[in-house]
Amino acid sequence: MSLQRRLVNDFMRAIRELAGGVFIQVPDSAEALTSEQASEHVERYFRGAEISAEQRVKFLKLIWDFVGTEFAGRQLQYEMFYSAAQHIVDQHVFHYYGWAHGLELVDVCLGDYELTD
Repeated sequence: MSLQRRLVNDFMRAIRELAGGVFIQVPDSAEALTSEQASEHVERYFRGAEISAEQRVKFLKLIWDFVGTEFAGRQLQYEMFYSAAQHIVDQHVFHYYGWAHGLELVDVCLGDYELTD
């Protein structure tokens, strides 16, 4: 639980960095895909090697919903605080961790006695 709360921030940041400025360039509506003036440019600049411009635009819009919208902000808040503030979660992890088994592994590594099941 403690690690997940930290990784979700790193994951969302990595997605934003991988996407770069593409979210700024994505057409704001489906009209760009059918417009006489814009469709040629959208197809040229958004198509991929194995994906059409329309599929890529839809995919980018989906990613934006995950990392950049109001929904994304609320979801991040939820993931960060649904169980408690970070210091509370860390206290729970510390309190309920199986210290006996961990200490036994340390002793085995140091050669004090054999590991039991």
